[in-house]
Amino acid sequence: MEEHALRAMFNHVNGLNILPVSKPNIADVFEDSHIRLSLLPVPSESLSACSNRSKYGWILQASVYVRDGIGPIKPLKFAQQLKDTTPKGFVFTSGGFNYHTEKQGDLSPAVQSDGWYTIHVSFRVALFK
Repeated sequence: MEEHALRAMFNHVNGLNILPVSKPNIADVFEDSHIRLSLLPVPSESLSACSNRSKYGWILQASVYVRDGIGPIKPLKFAQQLKDTTPKGFVFTSGGFNYHTEKQGDLSPAVQSDGWYTIHVSFRVALFK
């Protein structure tokens, strides 16, 4: 399920044509602005003892990287664009699974490190199975 969730997010973000997106689980080397995706698990929960249904969750994080020297405004613009195009209730589909965003994405403050400005956009995503 995790692989499908990451692939669904990759397909969505790549289709927006905001910036190049690194492929999941592949160490791409970019010289210019790009987006990297990460997946963090959240404990699953049982919805009902009678229905045998469970809710699986993840935090999907899209990290926007822009070269140092351009300034923090450009990565913020890209991150905001990503956040705006993935609203609460948005559905990602991959491998026959439908993943739903449970709330609007959260932006972190810009971090400057190793010649990059980085802003993380985090989305809480759920799968009901």
